[in-house]
Parts: sequence; C-alpha cells; structure tokens
Amino acid sequence: MDPPEIILLFVLLMVLSVSGGIGALIGKGKGRAGAGFVLGFFLSWIGWIIIAVMGRSPEAEARYQSEVANHRAAQRGAMPPGAPPQQPTYSSPQPGWNADPYGRHQLRYWDGTKWTGNVSSGGVQSVEAD
Repeated sequence: MDPPEIILLFVLLMVLSVSGGIGALIGKGKGRAGAGFVLGFFLSWIGWIIIAVMGRSPEAEARYQSEVANHRAAQRGAMPPGAPPQQPTYSSPQPGWNADPYGRHQLRYWDGTKWTGNVSSGGVQSVEAD
C-alpha cells in the first residue's frame, strides 16, 4: 500500500469512528448506545436518523417510567412506596393558614407541628377526609 492510500484509509476509519460515536451519543439516552454506534459507523447520518426514531430499550423505558412516577409523586407532595421520607430543608411555617404543600388546595392549616385536614380553596373552607 502506498502512503497516500494508508492516509486515506486512516481518515476513512476516523470519520466512521466519529460517525459511530455520534450514533452512540444519540442512542445512549434510549439505552441503545451500542446499536447507535453500529448504525452510525456503517450508515452514517442514515444510522443517526434510525437510532433517533427507535424507541427506548425495555430497561431504559422502565427507568424512565420510574423517574416520571417519582417526579409526579414529588409534585403532589407524596412519595412512592418504599421511598425514604424527605427531611425538610426549610424552617417550619408559622401556625395558621399557609399554601397547601400537597398542592390539592390553595391553603392548608399548619397547627405548629403538623399539617391538618383543614383546607381552603377559593375562599371556601372544608375538612379534607384522610
């Protein structure tokens, strides 16, 4: 092999490797980094498109669904079963009516030690059932 052919082969392998790396990065979030590398290496930008439209792997889908459930539970103020209790990182509110930390009503009554079932939404007070 002549030196120009070796250089050309080296450049081609570098381009294919970079293309495979891009495919791996695209597939990483879907749990398909290996497939992304192979598709990117052999098919270049066509492989990137293929890996981009592929769904998540079953493991990545389960992980994603778990993260979504945890995020939604945290937004509601509830934690999923088995989750460790969260330690407050703030000082306790003053006793009285405060914004509902659970997000179900506008206000909830804090008695100085715990949130009570006394709630208020739209100026109408009620007692929330447990």
